[in-house]
Amino acid sequence: MPDELTKWERFSRPWAGLTGHAQPGQRRWGVGVGAVLISLLAVRLGVPRAVPPGEVPLPRLGAEAGSIGDAERRLDAASGTPLPSSVRAVGEFVRRVGLAEAKRDPDETRYERGLLQQQVRRVLDAGGADDLLELREVQTALFIQALARWDGSETTPKELRELGGGFVAHLGPGPGVGRIETTELEAAYRTRWTALLELEEHVRFVPTLNDYRAAARLKLRLADRLPPAERLQVQRRIIEQISRLDATYPAQYALGVALYLAGDYSESLLAFREHSRVHPDGEWTLRARNYQLAAASAVLGDVRE
Repeated sequence: MPDELTKWERFSRPWAGLTGHAQPGQRRWGVGVGAVLISLLAVRLGVPRAVPPGEVPLPRLGAEAGSIGDAERRLDAASGTPLPSSVRAVGEFVRRVGLAEAKRDPDETRYERGLLQQQVRRVLDAGGADDLLELREVQTALFIQALARWDGSETTPKELRELGGGFVAHLGPGPGVGRIETTELEAAYRTRWTALLELEEHVRFVPTLNDYRAAARLKLRLADRLPPAERLQVQRRIIEQISRLDATYPAQYALGVALYLAGDYSESLLAFREHSRVHPDGEWTLRARNYQLAAASAVLGDVRE
């Protein structure tokens, strides 16, 4: 997909490995047997047990997170007051960009985005930031409603293509999307909409930490559908980005889980060891030690083979 179509994914750009140990082409034999044995001994002294990890932890939403259906309620509240024509024009350009994105036409997308940016500047220069914020909530609610009506057919409805553009391609068929929390879809769409209008740095439009958390939750759920090798790549990028924004997210622990599930036991072991070093006590500590023991045992099993 062209660069123009993926700006909403700015928080999933490639980053360096979190452990600092991974190198291109490195095999999982990067952990020596002696280090593995030391890990096994150290972890056993803490009375853990070898338990394989289940899934990468999702970022936790703060208390200020909007509840499911907030966008729909805001749409109902706004429906009685028509937006100015200049703001409605922004909404129309958003739809035109969406159609160009859905067609994967980079030239048309670039052209339509240029027109969109011009109209956004006109509205902001006229003091219309509040109206644009309302437009974002309206189009978020309309997108969620259109997604809910999608019957899962291969042909994506026009309204979804208009409102979601390239974003819809990440979601897959309608029935699978129905199992995703609405709060996460709303946050991901708001983040995408804000990036489309190039308003991420505008004080009135910058996404909240909860928006980033919820969007990351959605992206991690969607990553589970990918083949193992691609899944690890995507998970690593998301983990790195959300850890830069949310200091409470256990990045090394999450990376260890992702690596273990991808079969890279030696790098997984290093990640769990790093988490235990930085967090000798805490919510994730015991599980990290259990997983560290499982990773060390898996490495030894590979070596014996």
